[in-house]
Amino acid sequence: MTEKLTTDGRIARRERNQGTVLDAVVDLFEAGNPNPAVEDVSERSGVSTRSIYRYFHHRDGLIDAALWHLVSRVDREMPLDVGHGPIDERIVRFVEHRLNAYERLAPLTRAGLRAANSSEAGSADGEVPDRSVFSHSAVDCFSTEFKRLSDDRRRHAEVAAEMALQFESLEFLTRSFDGDRSSVAAVLVLHLGQQLSAPT
Repeated sequence: MTEKLTTDGRIARRERNQGTVLDAVVDLFEAGNPNPAVEDVSERSGVSTRSIYRYFHHRDGLIDAALWHLVSRVDREMPLDVGHGPIDERIVRFVEHRLNAYERLAPLTRAGLRAANSSEAGSADGEVPDRSVFSHSAVDCFSTEFKRLSDDRRRHAEVAAEMALQFESLEFLTRSFDGDRSSVAAVLVLHLGQQLSAPT
C-alpha cells in the first residue's frame, strides 16, 4: 500500500511539474520571447533542465506540447457559443471567436511550425504535427446549414469553409491586410456566408 501511494505521489508530482513547465513556455511566448531556450523555461518554471528533458526528450517536443496546452487553456477561457438567431449574426460570432483564438495562439503556433519545419523528420516520431490548432470547426457549428446542401456540393463547401479558417490562411489574410482585423473579419464572414448559402 505504501508503495502504491509513493508511485501515485510521483505520478502526481510529474504531472504537476509538466503543467508548470508548459505554463512557463506559454508565459514566455506571451511575454514576447519568440524562441525560449530550455534554460529560460527552467528558470521561469523552477523545474530543472534535466527534469524538463526527462519529460519532453527534446525542445521541439516541448514546444509542440506547449501548443496543445495553450489550445486547451484557450478552450477553457473562450468557450464557443454561436447561439441561435439569424445565420448572419451566428457567422459573425463564429468568425470573432476564431480570430480571438488565432490572436492568442499565433505566437506559439508560429514557433511550433518553425520547430517542425527545422527538424529533419518533423518530430521525434517522424511525423509532422497536426497543424489544425482550432478545436471548434465551422462544419460542426453550422452542421444544420451544411446538411441542407446537396451531397455533391456539401463536401466542397465544408472544405472551402475550413480552408479559409485554418491558421495558415489567417496568417495570410492578416499579412494581406496589414493586420487590420476588421478587414480580415469581413473577408471571412463573406466567405463563410457564401459557402453556407451555396447552390443546393
